[in-house]
Amino acid sequence: MHSPGLDSLDAVATLAAAERVLLRRRAVEVEDLELVAHWAVLHGADPTALPSGRVAGGDRLVQVGGEGTPRVRELCLGELAIVRRVHPGACRRVMGEVLDLQHRLPAVWLRVVALEAEAWVARRVAVLTRDLPLAAVRAIEACLAEAVVGQAPSRVFALTQAKVVEADPEAHAVRLEAEQRRRYVSLSRADEFGLRHVIARVHAGDAVWIDATVQRVADLLAPGRPDATRDELRSAAFGWLARPAELLALLLAAGEPDELAWSRSTAFPADLLDALRRIEPSRLRPPATLYVHLHQSALSGVCSHLPASRARVRCWPASWPTSSVPPTSRSCRSSTSPTGSARTPTSTPRRSGSGCSSPRWATTSRTPRDSAVGQTSTTRRRTGPPVHPVRPAPTTPGR
Repeated sequence: MHSPGLDSLDAVATLAAAERVLLRRRAVEVEDLELVAHWAVLHGADPTALPSGRVAGGDRLVQVGGEGTPRVRELCLGELAIVRRVHPGACRRVMGEVLDLQHRLPAVWLRVVALEAEAWVARRVAVLTRDLPLAAVRAIEACLAEAVVGQAPSRVFALTQAKVVEADPEAHAVRLEAEQRRRYVSLSRADEFGLRHVIARVHAGDAVWIDATVQRVADLLAPGRPDATRDELRSAAFGWLARPAELLALLLAAGEPDELAWSRSTAFPADLLDALRRIEPSRLRPPATLYVHLHQSALSGVCSHLPASRARVRCWPASWPTSSVPPTSRSCRSSTSPTGSARTPTSTPRRSGSGCSSPRWATTSRTPRDSAVGQTSTTRRRTGPPVHPVRPAPTTPGR
């Protein structure tokens, strides 16, 4: 649905009407900013100078703009925000920008009042120059006033940033160092589908290389996943960055080093490639620690009820005596044969009340204390069923 009378406009009349609407919109925006500035003027008096004086929790003057702008009463921002139907923080931001334009960038403000420039572009210029001293702003004001008329907003902002660096290089160096320390890598919470977002703030050059490597790995994964989309392949390729061993093997198997994503602009020495090929992938895998918390009853149940042909839990006390009979133990750990020989179910006599009575799965094992004295603890074979921790061991009649 459109306004009545538009159907009767030809091309020339339509362009003329569009220009009138543009100027009318800019005029309304200027009127809105002038009302905000006038509200600041009405509330620029110091409330502590009133006969009532300063009271606890009362009004006070605050600086909403840059250097050289007048201060305003803090509580007046809430009243204006109610009328404008915005948050008080948004109202404070608008007031600071219009005060910067009027008192720090008057030449730019004149362009806005003359309806030659967009108000939102001029407000952004005021924000970019707020940290500069008043004298430095006045030095670049004329150049910015010419740029806001007829230039694309992106070019205006880029020129403003360059002029800010030129006006105060020392302050720019301080800001640059502070921003460099704000780099981070964070993870979002996992959603119901088991996916998470990786959010990183890195150097621009590193970001380009990461994107190139992800694209390269995605191209290598594409033949094996013909039904996957480009975004799926890039997501899977990004996961390969967390596994350097597999990633290195994939890239080295893909072709010569000049085809690698990170070596397109620099030479890749042949001796370094040979060194990479000699690296075992297992050495590049990050270490992993698995913690299992089990109750003693769970360990006893596992040790007591697993069949002899499937049991793989070995009860091993923290310290062993020199005698051949081990004491009662509450610790269990998986056993491995130090010699690499085939495991045979064995058992040793245990005291009553022992927490675990499972068959032992080692032919000959060296215990911690035996290792210190150079002795070896042997176990005898068990031919019958495992001993239950409560019931006595089955006996054969006639023996």
